[in-house]
Amino acid sequence: MEVRPRSGIVVEENGVFIGNYVCLNPVKDLQMYPVTYCKKNARATSQSIIYASKDSKIDIGSKMVLEGENSKAEVISRTVAADQADVTARGLLTGSAQNVKAHLECTGLMLSDTARIYSVPELEATVKDAELSHEAAVGRISEEEIAYLTARGLIRRGSCGCDRTRIFKCGY
Repeated sequence: MEVRPRSGIVVEENGVFIGNYVCLNPVKDLQMYPVTYCKKNARATSQSIIYASKDSKIDIGSKMVLEGENSKAEVISRTVAADQADVTARGLLTGSAQNVKAHLECTGLMLSDTARIYSVPELEATVKDAELSHEAAVGRISEEEIAYLTARGLIRRGSCGCDRTRIFKCGY
């Protein structure tokens, strides 16, 4: 299956937009890059959760243009790559009005040595008091995080005896 969601959003003055995208099943190809324009005092949030497996090719992202004074935006991406999946996670924040604030967060978890996650965070400011920030991380779950989740009953070792770097692959 090839998936091509397309959207453009204008958040008018004092408006709020929240967009969520979730993909948990393998697809042949997924490509999306919604663009959001925020007017004065507007707020926008874009969140995506992607579990890429098998030989899925996924190119996701979001662009937020803060063109209205006092507008705010947030782009949050959570990606897990398994098997031979290839994921590109993009995000672009553009601040072009006074007193705008935006944050971009891309987090990727690798579950396979044959998968790939490519994170592309971008910030663009055209006014002096724009506050734009990003953080991006790709890796694996740390021993400390596994202990925390296990202590709360959220992770169990499967009957397959998989090791901690592959703890989610067994299906338990």
